[in-house]
Amino acid sequence: FGCPKDAFLDVVGSSHPIVDNFTTFDVSDYISYAVDLIEKIHLENLSDITNNKEYRDIMLFLQGGSQIKKVTDEIHKLNANVFIKGLEYSISHMKEQQKKYTGGKASKQQETYYLCPIMLMSENIQKGEKDYQDLFSDISSVLVDIYEFDDEGKRTDKVIDTVHASRKVIISTNSAETGITIPGLKYCIDSGMVNESQFNPNFGCNIL
Repeated sequence: FGCPKDAFLDVVGSSHPIVDNFTTFDVSDYISYAVDLIEKIHLENLSDITNNKEYRDIMLFLQGGSQIKKVTDEIHKLNANVFIKGLEYSISHMKEQQKKYTGGKASKQQETYYLCPIMLMSENIQKGEKDYQDLFSDISSVLVDIYEFDDEGKRTDKVIDTVHASRKVIISTNSAETGITIPGLKYCIDSGMVNESQFNPNFGCNIL
């Protein structure tokens, strides 16, 4: 277009190295598998925490609010029933859970490493609630409540304790891929599930 060469800027882009890991088997209950995988990544990479690394957090992509809330409750249950009992018990529990996927083969300290589940949904962002604030806060200042669970395994509103989190788990839809920059992110789990509006010619309208 007649522009002089010295008017151009040459911007060289680069990306972080990415290692892809895929399941080698069919997953029927992807919600439970995602929670077990979060527990496995967390406990097998404690050096992120003990070495005070900046990049340590986990991202999970799901298709909607109900699935996000379910995983959030399951992570709170891990904090209340597993991590609270110390590292030795946590690792033992993780190995037992992984036996479901490895055919019985499992891939002494009293330290505790709690997870902080963060629901990244539009209403949280718009209201600037605690989840949104924790997302951009340094991990040293992030606190997580330990809830009591009833006999049916449902989370109650009773808080047993409030503790420092050692790692964030951000749970969101795929809108977070382009809508927001998340600091400290190291691991990403994609369920492969998405809610998508498509035109149905039988009904003459879009359906989810």
